[in-house]
Amino acid sequence: MKILARLWEWCVTQTVKVLPQRLISLVIRFLPPDLLAKLISSFSGLKIYPISIFGIDFLVESGPRDDHYLDLEKDQMQKWENEALRIWKEEVTNARIVIDVGAYLGVYSILAAKLGAVKVIAIEPNPNSYKQLNRNLEVNSVSNLVDVYPVAVGATMESVSLITPRNRPFSSAAQIDNSPTNRRLDSWTNMEKVTMVTLDSILSDSVQKVSVIKIDAEGYERFVLEGAVQILRESGPALIIEILSETQKDEIDNFLSGFRYPPGRPIENSNSPSAFALARAVYPINYIYKVNQA
Repeated sequence: MKILARLWEWCVTQTVKVLPQRLISLVIRFLPPDLLAKLISSFSGLKIYPISIFGIDFLVESGPRDDHYLDLEKDQMQKWENEALRIWKEEVTNARIVIDVGAYLGVYSILAAKLGAVKVIAIEPNPNSYKQLNRNLEVNSVSNLVDVYPVAVGATMESVSLITPRNRPFSSAAQIDNSPTNRRLDSWTNMEKVTMVTLDSILSDSVQKVSVIKIDAEGYERFVLEGAVQILRESGPALIIEILSETQKDEIDNFLSGFRYPPGRPIENSNSPSAFALARAVYPINYIYKVNQA
């Protein structure tokens, strides 16, 4: 049975390599979501992909079970958050402290470490993704340059429940159970409790300023900012934030205006192979926020 399962996995992954992106999208949308998720989560194969983003060479270990797989398999991540990564590269090159909230498998953190950031902090609350994140830091020889925290971040210090889509424990969409995403959660799976802390508490002993923060917290972005008041006030870092709705954008704009940030400028919405696979809508959109120096 195990041999048949591995043979089936091999057939599927080989098919993915040759099918056009839009045809893959049609197949995925045709299959029942629960069946698709169960199929993907049963795959165990992992592969190390050599990629280059803006001339920076590094490695990403991935497989069909996670959300980077199609982007890596189809075009080596050349379409994945391209503009956000370009701005990230500009901001983190030789930066002081860089924070990656929602690090997932580590692409942003690895880039920051390779681009000379003095200190990189990667935060990933999903225990499954946390393990893969550490593995990717190891294969890129940057583990000593990145401090990794297996916690959630928000406005308070407490224990919270993390949930994922059913049968997709490696999903990048893992969220706090009460996060205002407006998603239908009746089929989602509860994971073990995770510790929530504030960004200010993580940086409480630092004497260096924070240069840039990327926040991808599946609807919890405003609460992450509310727990970073001291950082925002004292450092005024550049912010790259993924926002799920216009309502959340207005809330974040209003909150950050008190720290001299003008409304965020839209960077992009996802146009990558995984966006087709996940049938993403116009949102989420990445936004850049920078303190008004006037």
